[in-house]
Amino acid sequence: MDTDNNKDVAEALSCEDLLGVREILEDPNATKCRCIVRLKTSFWKSERGLHTRQDITFMRKLSFEYQVLEENAANIGAKGVLEKIVNLAECEDGLYEVVTCNPSTDWETGYIDDYDYELVPFSSPNCAGRCL
Repeated sequence: MDTDNNKDVAEALSCEDLLGVREILEDPNATKCRCIVRLKTSFWKSERGLHTRQDITFMRKLSFEYQVLEENAANIGAKGVLEKIVNLAECEDGLYEVVTCNPSTDWETGYIDDYDYELVPFSSPNCAGRCL
């Protein structure tokens, strides 16, 4: 990867829009993709009963490259993806980075053939409260 070209790209974009991308482009050991989501829980009452709902919204400006939840939801459906989030019930409303966990490998080839997701609280030093 050409780091000089990445620095030129990072300098051409405004710092406010990058929200942490500059450091990732300059760090050759950094993760090259990031999937950030907002978790929001709603409760309401209607004439038919009490209701609750959890929304997971993709934060496209904070995310880049491969969007693991969106891609897998297109393949296995929303229900399949939500069932694979191991800590969804414990998470409070806020911003989270989606990371993979619990990989299982094929016994013949050793390749990863399945994994789960975990929501890790997201905070970027470049957000400075603008991400909430």
